[in-house]
Amino acid sequence: MALIILILHMICMVCSVMLTKQQLQGVLISLPKLEITPYQDNNANLGYSTRVRLHFRANEDFLIAIQRSLHQHGINSNIKKIESKTRPRPILHISKLDNLSKVVEILPNLPSHSGQMAKLKKVVNIMKSGEHKTQDGFDKILKLKGVL
Repeated sequence: MALIILILHMICMVCSVMLTKQQLQGVLISLPKLEITPYQDNNANLGYSTRVRLHFRANEDFLIAIQRSLHQHGINSNIKKIESKTRPRPILHISKLDNLSKVVEILPNLPSHSGQMAKLKKVVNIMKSGEHKTQDGFDKILKLKGVL
């Protein structure tokens, strides 16, 4: 898997081409880290909401190629050149339910190396159904996060 990412990275550095759908699917299975963050929200019925994001950490040129390829599929993403003071490397974020839903749609039916894409699919389905606004749905998301 690391060899595939290295080859794709080298392709993107040599020429600024976009990734094919199959290459993008490979990147989506292997590279992103899923972040599920519950936070206090006084406007929500439960008093809590959930933020779900995918993070990609790599060379800026590679992240730009990923972003361009995601844009071709109608998925909006953001690149920060410096993630934070303690981590001065670029990062690409995908957030918002509609963007995450589109990511789930183009994912192949293959397991990811860490099982994070299966978790993403479950969380997106919970959120699309509106179940995340109930205590039961919120508990399901926390269970997927590993908190409960």
